[in-house]
Amino acid sequence: MRRLTLRLPETLFHRLELLADSEGISLNQYLVYSLTQNVARAYRAVPVSQDEIERQHQQLDRLIASLGVVSDEEFDAILEEGELDENGTGLDTDLQTRIEAKIAAARLN
Repeated sequence: MRRLTLRLPETLFHRLELLADSEGISLNQYLVYSLTQNVARAYRAVPVSQDEIERQHQQLDRLIASLGVVSDEEFDAILEEGELDENGTGLDTDLQTRIEAKIAAARLN
């Protein structure tokens, strides 16, 4: 959870307090709810052309090809080395790339 300091005009602050009170919730809860509702309304799905879809597929194919291949034996050896932290720190770049490639390949199957 993150904290945000916000400067508001007094009239707006008091209006928000009244609205929160009328809902029987804290000002913080009211603000989080209101912001969530506003963000949800602002989200919209935009149709993408077939050309753009094809361009993205080609870009993904190039990315996957650039990752290389990791054999099952290499992957098993990597797993035997121990658990990875969420950022992959402590791994050399080559090892991390091979792990990511193996995961990506598994997801495609």
